[in-house]
Amino acid sequence: MRRLLTLLLLFFLFLACRQLLCAQEPHPPSLGDAKATSNDGPQNSKLLTEPEAVGEGDVVRVNTTLVTVPVRVVDRKGKYTSNLNKEDFHLYEDGVEQQISYFASAEEPITVMLLLDTSGSTQHMLKDIQKAALAFVRCLRPVDRVVIVSFNQEIQVLNEPTGARSKLEEAILSTQSGDTTRLYDAVDLAINSQSEHLPSRRAVVLFTDGEDTASRQASYASNMHDAELSTTMIYTIMYSLTAPYFGPKHSLPITYLRGLARTTGARFYRAGDMGDVKKVFSRIAAELRQQYSLGYYPKTPAQSGQKCLIKVKVNQPNMLVRARDSYIYSQMGSMMGQKNREK
Repeated sequence: MRRLLTLLLLFFLFLACRQLLCAQEPHPPSLGDAKATSNDGPQNSKLLTEPEAVGEGDVVRVNTTLVTVPVRVVDRKGKYTSNLNKEDFHLYEDGVEQQISYFASAEEPITVMLLLDTSGSTQHMLKDIQKAALAFVRCLRPVDRVVIVSFNQEIQVLNEPTGARSKLEEAILSTQSGDTTRLYDAVDLAINSQSEHLPSRRAVVLFTDGEDTASRQASYASNMHDAELSTTMIYTIMYSLTAPYFGPKHSLPITYLRGLARTTGARFYRAGDMGDVKKVFSRIAAELRQQYSLGYYPKTPAQSGQKCLIKVKVNQPNMLVRARDSYIYSQMGSMMGQKNREK
């Protein structure tokens, strides 16, 4: 009996010692514990706010607006300068150098929305327009993507963004002439709907005579306003079936098309015949392949409606930089593009 009592006493002593040792060992908190103690002290707070891993090339938005600036660099002879790196650029806003947070080289793919005016005035030259559009697509690289949009009295988005030549040729050859022209509505679609969902390196190429006869949703003024808000470049090509295509009759279309291009940092071209059109398409395709894209978060947040001046420099001698030189900050965090200049 005494032996049994001794064994029981030893057993209870063992249990008591085990509980004491377990109470002194640290144990990881559960998820519920972590949430409950997130404000208990600096150490816990640091653990709970550990940043997520970010892959190379990712753009992190930190409660502000990323300002993107398309840039083209040429030498004194006008030859495009390739092989530049992010470190070769210096970007300033209102005289203060900014940290370049986003950089896309000229080798990065670009997405282009090609707007083709197929109104009644183009009926007898539709095949030539199609040939010029096909030549433009073939000037782009296989990695680039294109969206074909045809507009007359109707606006038709003929394909999803693709680089497949067969699909693009099918879309272009499916275009048909109509009667009236909803030019302003087509530009409104390009700026406000489709293009805003495309990647940073994107552009619109608009081929038209600049005459609008049937738009129902947009106007000259609304297009210009939206172009100021847009970060998408709009290249414009004006053609005319009557000479001279730069006469008084065309003053308003010229002002409109030149304004779209200048405001968004692109170029305006005039073409008197289809031979000119093919050359212009080729020039635009080359320029789209020869651009860099820089992005930064302004060190000093702008006020709504404030105009901010931009200057881009490269640390290479005898180089000319072509880039937008200002933007206007809107309350919703948009940027309104202003004119370009050679620096």
